[in-house]
Amino acid sequence: MKTQHQLFVISSLKTNKLFKVIILASVAFIPLACSSKSDSECKSLEEISKMSKNEDMKAISEMSEECFNSLCMERFKQIMSLEWSQEELQHWETLIKTLDGKMHILYGNPEDTETQRYGKLYDTWAKEGAEKFGWNSVMTDYFIKAPFRFTFTQQVLNDLRQGKEVSFDQQNKTESVNSSMTRSQWLQLSENERISAYASMNGEAKYAFWIDKLSQVKELSWSKAELSHIVDLENFLKENKKVLFLDNDKEKSTELMSSFANKWQQKAVSKFKWSKELATKILSDGNNLTQEELDTLKK
Repeated sequence: MKTQHQLFVISSLKTNKLFKVIILASVAFIPLACSSKSDSECKSLEEISKMSKNEDMKAISEMSEECFNSLCMERFKQIMSLEWSQEELQHWETLIKTLDGKMHILYGNPEDTETQRYGKLYDTWAKEGAEKFGWNSVMTDYFIKAPFRFTFTQQVLNDLRQGKEVSFDQQNKTESVNSSMTRSQWLQLSENERISAYASMNGEAKYAFWIDKLSQVKELSWSKAELSHIVDLENFLKENKKVLFLDNDKEKSTELMSSFANKWQQKAVSKFKWSKELATKILSDGNNLTQEELDTLKK
């Protein structure tokens, strides 16, 4: 069995080809394809940390589920070796007991119910860390999203506790710069680079990304009613910016987006006779929508 994370879904709509990666989900920037084969080569965290971005992604994609789980546990234990209170360490132990042997599921196909379940378990764990110890979303996002090349040091942890955007070491400067990347800059990247670049963006950058995308979409040829429908989506993002992009309650943000997006798509299909693929292009694809594509995808 192989599982593959792809890119960019603004909601969790259950329609054909719509699941790529929930942009508000807690996991999801490593294009993971864990194989159940037992003959793949395991890599230690130290070995991965010395690789380039393309090398580490290739090594991880070729790992067996057992090797990948081992790597994830090594990462968690390395973080735990830093300075924590006894209560915080106990909280970490709770996470390890929950996810040990299950990390390949957590990073699996977001359409899979088990992946969704473990994602919610991680979100709950992170939320409890915020309530009990004052952890912030920057911290808990880095624990699960940072490249395996990234090394957690005590200084990194201290900065994360203060909610600071951490500058990666020389090997990882690209990810640090990506935190405020614009959609125009993102469009100039290769497909592989786009995955990690988007995941490294902060909430403000992701919000600006989708507002820019909708501005581009509005420039195409639409009827007045269709344009108003697109503006409804744009206004929804603006009115719910804090919940959708800035807060740490990912379960709430995903439910909010899913509820709206389902209704928005249903109206587009029933009232304007759009294809589901066209609605998906607007809702979940960060690339520009061309007039030629629009004309083709309209029923």
